[in-house]
Amino acid sequence: VVMLLTIAIILGFGALEIGTGAITPGTLIAMIFYVIQLSMPLINLSTLVTDYKKAVGASSRIYEIMQEPIEPTEALSESKDVTIIDGELVFEHVDFKYDVKKILEDVSFSIPQGEVSAFVGPSGSGKSTIFNLIERMYDIERGDIKYGNQSIFDIPLSKWRTKIGY
Repeated sequence: VVMLLTIAIILGFGALEIGTGAITPGTLIAMIFYVIQLSMPLINLSTLVTDYKKAVGASSRIYEIMQEPIEPTEALSESKDVTIIDGELVFEHVDFKYDVKKILEDVSFSIPQGEVSAFVGPSGSGKSTIFNLIERMYDIERGDIKYGNQSIFDIPLSKWRTKIGY
């Protein structure tokens, strides 16, 4: 917008100067090209500043993620010994909280093997949290989650996650 306004002003004054014979039309066109050539680096500079601010924000978020605790690794021999027996998925009196905010309290349900179930509720009611707990993204505070009569916390994480699909 500023560049177009500048060109319009130059055209206006240039037309007046051409009318008085002070400059030629070629001089006016040359001036317009010079203004465009000078303004492009300034426009690029403002874009650079914006991109820099975005990069700083993104890198600070990446730094925060890198500071998160690493998931525990399990010994290879441990993952070879466990056999996962298919069966129903059962939540038994599960409690979970984020920091101090309790999200799930004494939640119990079972999903029979081969059945399709849906979790329905308003935003913030714990639907995503249930899936995060099934995936073992977080540890529960109380209770147990079982799959085929076996606690999912006794199954090595790498083996357990091979059983999960969306």
